[in-house]
Amino acid sequence: MLVSNVVQQLGMMARAAGIFLVFAAQRPEAKVMTAQLRSNLDNRLILRVASEADSEMALGSKGAEQLLGKGHIAVRLPEGQGVILAQVPYLAPDEVREIVRALRTIKF
Repeated sequence: MLVSNVVQQLGMMARAAGIFLVFAAQRPEAKVMTAQLRSNLDNRLILRVASEADSEMALGSKGAEQLLGKGHIAVRLPEGQGVILAQVPYLAPDEVREIVRALRTIKF
C-alpha cells in the first residue's frame, strides 16, 4: 500500500472523528497529494513553492509561488475566505519545547 493511500485513509478518519491532522510534504506532487487527500485536508498552510502549478496543487490557487520565504505563508481555510497571507515569527527550539510542555498540561 502506498503512503499516500494510508495518509488519505487517516485523513478521512481524522476528519470524521474531529481530530486535527497535520500533513507535511516536501513538495506538492499529484502522486503524493491526490485529489481525494486534498479534499480531506481542509486547512492549508503553504510555504513558498517553485511554480504556479505547485501552488495550484498545494493551495488550490495561484500565489504561493510569490511568497517571500522566511516564514511568509499562504493560508486557505474551509470557511471560504480566500487565501490569507501571513508572516510567522521565528521560534527557537527551546521556545517550541516550552510551548509544547505548556500545551500538554491543558486538560480538554
